[in-house]
Amino acid sequence: MRKAILILGFLVLAVLALREGSEGVAYYQGGQFKAAHAAFVSECEAAGEDAGAELKFNRALAAMRIEDLSDAEGSARQAAAADPEFRERADFLLGNVAFARCVMATRQAATVEAEPFAFEIAIRYGEKARDLWTRAAMSRSDWPGARRNVERVRLLLDSLRGRKADAERRKAPRSEPTPKPLPNPGSAGPEPEPPPDGRIDELSPGEVRALFERLAKKEREKRTVREAHRRQRMAGVERDW
Repeated sequence: MRKAILILGFLVLAVLALREGSEGVAYYQGGQFKAAHAAFVSECEAAGEDAGAELKFNRALAAMRIEDLSDAEGSARQAAAADPEFRERADFLLGNVAFARCVMATRQAATVEAEPFAFEIAIRYGEKARDLWTRAAMSRSDWPGARRNVERVRLLLDSLRGRKADAERRKAPRSEPTPKPLPNPGSAGPEPEPPPDGRIDELSPGEVRALFERLAKKEREKRTVREAHRRQRMAGVERDW
């Protein structure tokens, strides 16, 4: 995670000296960030409500170095609230926090068991980092680090959206053709009708003969019915001879 943060131009500010011989400052400048963070936390607790924006921001920087994202975020916000002059630096640092969470969410989304919506979490953190770095960049006439971070996170967001779309396509259920119902073995089914448009040339000779015989049978049945009706009408006519 630290490598990813550094790639995006991690904000390396000299820790603001609170006073000569500050233990936290000495540790930080010596690269002992865990010890520096512990010292700044101790100093904040000792100062209580009198802890200044400088001390809170120093604590946020040290927390970021040891990847304590919750404390880095909280301390940066407290520094900005205590002194508006720290707002732009707090925005930059909060952008780093959001990006670090974006990296963690991306790793989680890339696992086999993850669902496509996991990429949405990474995207939201990336968008938050973009917005914070954009605001920080706009607070000065030129802030190259913030400006570069904005461009890089935009590329990352494009990649994440593409990966999310690919994951959604892989997870989408495939439409299977509706199987046709099988005929019931116990039912003979309806008698097949002759082909339309008189296309008997597609039938075999035996099928043609059977078709003609069936048609002739139906015609005989119709004549029989008509003859029976005629006889009934004739029987009902009164004869005068």
